[in-house]
Amino acid sequence: MLNNPVALVRAAMEPGTKLSAPRQEGDQTVIDLKLKEGDKLSAGFFANHMPAWVRWSNPQTDLGQVTMTTHFTGYGAFGGLLLPLGYDTRLDWRNTDYFKIYIDNYLVS
Repeated sequence: MLNNPVALVRAAMEPGTKLSAPRQEGDQTVIDLKLKEGDKLSAGFFANHMPAWVRWSNPQTDLGQVTMTTHFTGYGAFGGLLLPLGYDTRLDWRNTDYFKIYIDNYLVS
């Protein structure tokens, strides 16, 4: 579940992960990742270095393949970590909402 910023950053720091050179997309810095398992994804970061979104491709029965993007919104402090309060996942096909979840608390131990 790499559409959680903690899991995303940990996966990016794994020894077998290959990272691209950073590039700019608007006001965000984007890095492409290839995990040691072979999965490929991209991650966008705000100017303050907080994860803004994660993007990956998935097979899809009707459309063949879709690109999904999860945007992170409303960061708050929980147990010493800044974590998002909102996760908004969209398909690239017609910018369709796929999944939205809003968190009111985290248990960090």
